This record gives sequence, structure tokens and C-alpha cells, in this order.
Amino acid sequence: MDFLYIGNYDNTNDYILVLKDDYSHFCELVACKQADAATAAHAILEWNMRFGPPQVLISDTATHFKNELIAELAHRMQSRQSFTVAYCPWINGSVERINRDILQVFRVMILEFRLRQEQWVDLLPLVQANLNQTAVPSLANLSPI
Repeated sequence: MDFLYIGNYDNTNDYILVLKDDYSHFCELVACKQADAATAAHAILEWNMRFGPPQVLISDTATHFKNELIAELAHRMQSRQSFTVAYCPWINGSVERINRDILQVFRVMILEFRLRQEQWVDLLPLVQANLNQTAVPSLANLSPI
């Protein structure tokens, strides 16, 4: 999981919390006003209610992931936390790759639909659907959904 900074627009969300299952390649994108532990914990709980607890929560060592709240949540879900080394984004490559894909799909859709950049939140469900319906070679060219 990772927070992706999109932009500072007045009274809108500035971040996307990216949750990705490395096994199925399914991803979930959550628009957020701020990158903090409470937001991450809420999204993890929502994921848990729909899909069950993850075996491992992989993230960077930012304070919104490496804190008592997320540690307690992981403990209660019987999930293990694993942290990547600071300033080495390639270690958590699957999330970093999907972050790049998210930005690319946003650019194309904003141009295609002639929207302003601050309207990215309106496109978030379409971007998530696009990513989850794209064939993945490691899934025998099937899509996550």
C-alpha cells in the first residue's frame, strides 16, 4: 500500500491510497484529503470486510503506515507488517508500478474527457476499473476481475 500525491486543490482530496493484492493483482484506489494513519486504517478495515485480512501488509516506513494504530490493527487481523527500506521505491515495485499506471491513465482520461485536473476524483472509479480489467501476464493474460 502507498499514498500517491495527486495535487493540492482547494477543498478536494489530495491523495490516493493505493491498496494492491500482489497475488490477484486487484487494486483499490481510495481518494483521501490527507495521508495519515487513520485514513490508512479505515481503508484497511474496509478491505478486510470485503476480502478478509491480508497475510502481509507491505508499505514504506512513512509515519502514516509505521505507527501504533496500524500495528495494532495488523495484530488484531493476524496480519504481518513488512516495511520497505526508505528511499528504495523499487523494493515495493508492484505498488510503484501501479502508481505510474494510475497517473498515466489519469492523464489520458483528463485529456480525452476535457476535464480540469482538479476533477480527477470523478475519474477515480474509471481508473480503478481500467486497472482491474487489464490483462496481466502472470495471470495467464486474465484480468484481476
